[in-house]
Amino acid sequence: MNASDGWFSFYGTEDFSPSAIDTASWLDAPAGRHGFTRIDGGRIVFEDGTPVRFWGVNICGQRAAQEHADAVVCASRLAKYGVNGVRFHKFTYHGHGIGDADRSTEFDPAQLERFDYLTAELKRRGVYNGWSAIYGHRPRPATATGSSPTTRL
Repeated sequence: MNASDGWFSFYGTEDFSPSAIDTASWLDAPAGRHGFTRIDGGRIVFEDGTPVRFWGVNICGQRAAQEHADAVVCASRLAKYGVNGVRFHKFTYHGHGIGDADRSTEFDPAQLERFDYLTAELKRRGVYNGWSAIYGHRPRPATATGSSPTTRL
């Protein structure tokens, strides 16, 4: 007997219209409208005193720089199911995120623009985001030589 015996398959759709399980209206959009968060006793509140609880997911690597159409689907899906927090993790490396191909201390402008677009889509729907505090450093060829064909940001 398999652990999944008796389970049914779930195949989500890209239909984000209101439904019995849609919780997007529970999100207090846009994200940030109540200010920064702080701890007040045993609870998390915004600057204006509004209490909040976060239910979040992790987005890492190249998924942090999705194409615009995919970013809309991602943000819509998260909002529909009530996700109001995203942690971006391990997304600054070249080839695995928004890092520049030649300099490990810079971002690729096109990847950075897609990342910005995704975060704007999340914010518009009431989904907060933050960057992981854990970063590795993977030096790229031009980091040490000082030559790079890309523009610094």
